[in-house]
Amino acid sequence: DVKAFASSAFSKSGISILGTGIDSSVLAKLVEKSLSSLPASGSSGAASVATKSHGGESRVLAETHGTQTVFVGYGSVGAPSPELSVLAAHLSASPSVKWSDGTSSTFTNLPQGSKVQTVLLPYSDATLFGFLVQAPTSEGVLQAGKAVVAGLKEASGSSSIRPEAWKKAVAKAKFAAATALDTRQGLLDAIALQTITGAKADVQSTFASIEKVSAQSAASTLSKLTKSKPVYVAIGDIQSLPYADELGL
Repeated sequence: DVKAFASSAFSKSGISILGTGIDSSVLAKLVEKSLSSLPASGSSGAASVATKSHGGESRVLAETHGTQTVFVGYGSVGAPSPELSVLAAHLSASPSVKWSDGTSSTFTNLPQGSKVQTVLLPYSDATLFGFLVQAPTSEGVLQAGKAVVAGLKEASGSSSIRPEAWKKAVAKAKFAAATALDTRQGLLDAIALQTITGAKADVQSTFASIEKVSAQSAASTLSKLTKSKPVYVAIGDIQSLPYADELGL
């Protein structure tokens, strides 16, 4: 079955090759040598099925005396939307300026020593949006996790987002987008996305889409997202780390 699928799915018309740090003529020769035997096109039976997010909970036993970690996230079909990009910037507790304290007006009452990192991870034809919560103890993770969930619920109402805070989030999202395209991996990701979806990979079009996002549309996107079943992962001392329902999920 695997061989049959491979013979129908992997074809010259269904493969894109991206390369960095290599001369294009050399890359072309390597591709021709390795993939010349592939058929020109695959069969219609190999059509891909759109990704669906089902959510779920997983617990992984790791270092019981080190940093305790949970991940709270939601799956979204398609490439990262401009709304999610600005929300990730708005909810990020990471500092915008090096050496400054990272604070988020959304996540209040974070316990001492805890860290919250925003995650916006595109993969294939879907996106994972969420938060990595870490603390020295399971109790710290519990309190920080509750703050994150409460902050998500608050942010899903557009009236809770102050205009000045939203302007900062838009600027931060634009800076993150521009910075990503300055790196080799970021450029590869953008070109790959353009190849698959047809979306433009230039900074100007990205900026334009981000600038069109309103607090109302972002809050609506978050509200719909948080109504789906979350992805919840606990890593560390799984005997004491909280379960999803203990955080208010």
